[in-house]
Amino acid sequence: MTTTTTTTTAATAPGAEQLLKAGAVLPVGTPDAGPSAVDLTARAYRHPALPEGRVVVRLAAAELGPAEDLAAGFLGLVPDAAEPPVVGLGQRQALGFPEWVLVHHPEDGHHALAVVPELDRVARQAKNKPKAALDACHELAGRLAAAVPHFLPVFYEQAARLFLAVENTTYAAQLFGRARDAEAQHGLAVDEDRLDAVFLEFALVGALPVKVLTGYAKALSARVGPEEAHARFVRLCVRRTAGGLPPSAQAATELRRLARAAGITGNRAEQDYLAELLPLPATLRAAYGWWKAHRTALIALARREPAVRGTLLELMPPGGDGDLTDLWLEVLEESGATASLVDAGLPAEERCTDGTSGWLERFHAARHGGWGRRPSLPALLDLVERAADRLRAEASAPDRETGLRIGVQDVDLLDLLLSLGIPVADPEEDGAKQRRHHRDRNMNLADWAAGDARRDLVALAADRRFRPAFQRAAYAFNDAHTGADAMRRIAAAPGGRTMLTEWMQEVAARSTA
Repeated sequence: MTTTTTTTTAATAPGAEQLLKAGAVLPVGTPDAGPSAVDLTARAYRHPALPEGRVVVRLAAAELGPAEDLAAGFLGLVPDAAEPPVVGLGQRQALGFPEWVLVHHPEDGHHALAVVPELDRVARQAKNKPKAALDACHELAGRLAAAVPHFLPVFYEQAARLFLAVENTTYAAQLFGRARDAEAQHGLAVDEDRLDAVFLEFALVGALPVKVLTGYAKALSARVGPEEAHARFVRLCVRRTAGGLPPSAQAATELRRLARAAGITGNRAEQDYLAELLPLPATLRAAYGWWKAHRTALIALARREPAVRGTLLELMPPGGDGDLTDLWLEVLEESGATASLVDAGLPAEERCTDGTSGWLERFHAARHGGWGRRPSLPALLDLVERAADRLRAEASAPDRETGLRIGVQDVDLLDLLLSLGIPVADPEEDGAKQRRHHRDRNMNLADWAAGDARRDLVALAADRRFRPAFQRAAYAFNDAHTGADAMRRIAAAPGGRTMLTEWMQEVAARSTA
């Protein structure tokens, strides 16, 4: 009991990056804090009006230290001469409101400070009266637009942060969009580095729809040179994915457009971009459209870099998307990555750590996760035939004595493995251990029957361990049309006929009992 409790607690404990996003201050040197972690400094200030020895201390990101000192100076605070010590790690944030105004437009500082109490009232309303709080933001923005329009972008961003604090990403996204509208409407100068940081900040908390991201790419093209626009957008996309968000297929279109505008020919720049994304965990959650958009460049990258072929074998798309697993196998074959599943003599960097058997189990699990038809892939069957020697050799490993754990979902694959003399785990024992859904414990005869190149199932019929799975599937046919069609095709296959005859005898015996 103690062991179970300890394991559960460890598994559910938030990671360093999650704590950071929740507002925690982490110890210096905390591993896995993520790309948004920055050093926090304790900055000490004195003021003539304070008693001797009284010190005001503020925590601020080291990279924003000079700006913090300037903002404090507006209030008459004088920073200590000593170098501020780093006391922890915090979440990166762009210079907000009113600090940005105090640093860049000190002559208008009194306007900014006058708005702060009203923003505090908005913050108190944001959770329980969000519409009233949003209306108050717009009313404040209207007043600022008349007097100090250059405040508007940072004001809207700060207001958006108030809604982010109460997890209202919808209103936060609206206000972020208003900030960008204000820049265009009033013809304001844009600090590209600051804007990059703000886009990343809001993207990482899910407050930026992909449409806004692609709009940023178009706006970059209008503001800066083509090479700089391409470099900035690539950097934002990479940092966004490093922060935990899956890459976007729409962004792929913008990347290519920016590359063409910058005079970058071929897809080498796209390959370099993919090389940065592939090791990132969030990349695996990319949708089918993203992988399809980058298919050509991904294959070219893997052909050029042996280590990338190994990386692709280690990766596996999430289950539930049959189209993606089809595409994945095509990429592996065309890039040459599958060669190391056949040839054990290739360098270690080109191979996956769990061997050909482990890869096949992972691929099968990914392909047959979720619902929907999953017909056998001829390319997979061909690969298994080529890799048969490797699979048989790996079967003698200490952790492989029970055989391949592939269930009973791909009947053609199962029959092929058995015909090649490759050990396969007992489906009844494996199903019980894995606590499979009852659907996954029935042999998938429907997909087999619907296939164009069905195997004869002779090897499958010769292994009686698979009879229960076959019979459960046969009993599950309850549609007269599709069931009868499948039964005819099973009866036409030599091995299928043997298993079907036994099942019909059992049905007849039950009927007369």
